[in-house]
Amino acid sequence: MLQKPNPIDSEIHVLNNASIMVKTDRTGTIEYANLEYTNLSEYEVDEIIGQDVSILAHPDMPETVFNHIWESLFKKQRTYAILKNISKSGKYFWLQVNFDFKVNEETREIESIYAYYSKASNVAKVELGAIYKKIKSIEEFSGMEVAENYLNGFLDEKGIKYHNLIEKYLTNTNS
Repeated sequence: MLQKPNPIDSEIHVLNNASIMVKTDRTGTIEYANLEYTNLSEYEVDEIIGQDVSILAHPDMPETVFNHIWESLFKKQRTYAILKNISKSGKYFWLQVNFDFKVNEETREIESIYAYYSKASNVAKVELGAIYKKIKSIEEFSGMEVAENYLNGFLDEKGIKYHNLIEKYLTNTNS
């Protein structure tokens, strides 16, 4: 099992035309990562295949966000996210993600999850970074349930669902 690296405050910049993909099983175990993803993450393919995808999540990312992603996927809803990831060296990089899945025709259960990544906008990094920081702080001091309640209240105030919040940032990846 890989050890999660210690974060350092240095960003890896993602190219505008990057075509990045990771495939996991239904539990999040990495089954495939393309060359662009392994180059970006600084891991060799053989290091991350078989690892839980959470090894790539930056410690700044709140679990509450991942809970929303998994909840949508297990409802068999395509979903989007903007995530801060951590590389093998501890550097960070932001990606916007389009999640899709393959359903087993016999069991009707999700058997594979596909994450298609591209560059996250600077606006998304700043604005969502601030929201994620607040949620992460609440998770650490008050627990997951309180953080979930905070996020739901934040979304209620804006009159939107989590996926609507993320979709707001998906159109402009060149800023």
